[in-house]
Amino acid sequence: MKYELDKREEVAIFKLKNQRLDSAIASQVKSEFVTLLAADDIQNLLLDLSEVQFADSSGLSSILVAHRMTTGKGGIFGLVGAQPAVEKLIGISHLDRVLLMYDNMEDAITDVSIQMEEEDPSADPFYDEDLHNFQTGGKGSGKKAKSADDDDDDDLSDEFEELSEFPDEDESGFEGEDEDDDGYTRRR
Repeated sequence: MKYELDKREEVAIFKLKNQRLDSAIASQVKSEFVTLLAADDIQNLLLDLSEVQFADSSGLSSILVAHRMTTGKGGIFGLVGAQPAVEKLIGISHLDRVLLMYDNMEDAITDVSIQMEEEDPSADPFYDEDLHNFQTGGKGSGKKAKSADDDDDDDLSDEFEELSEFPDEDESGFEGEDEDDDGYTRRR
């Protein structure tokens, strides 16, 4: 297996230099991804497939390992320059719905940079930390702040008790006939 690795400020670019990404090299590719992504300095990964003319299911499996590891550590994973046969396999397996795909490296790097800026709200010149904390429910957590003794089930049980306080139909006096505004008699 041949490849080139280019580490940049925000992204690592892994260029596979083989024409086939299949069972013959898939385990080696997975191993390289695991080693590369275990490093703390790599968060985003672009896989350049511009020289790969063929891929099979084991090749797709190695791509998914890289995707899962990259996104698992909060990074961005994308494929660049997938050739028609590889792109077709990705489409058939519906992975085009999961994987970011780019025609060229310039677009991919630009998109990763934009997404990284969006993830870091403090990069915005109009960023207001107090407003951000109010909107996210805490200190940059992105999620609603929740105390340790907060239990959503309490709210549900209270609502259930309120609902069970309503009388049944036959105890309520709602049964019988009633005349509507339009003069029709309705049975309840």
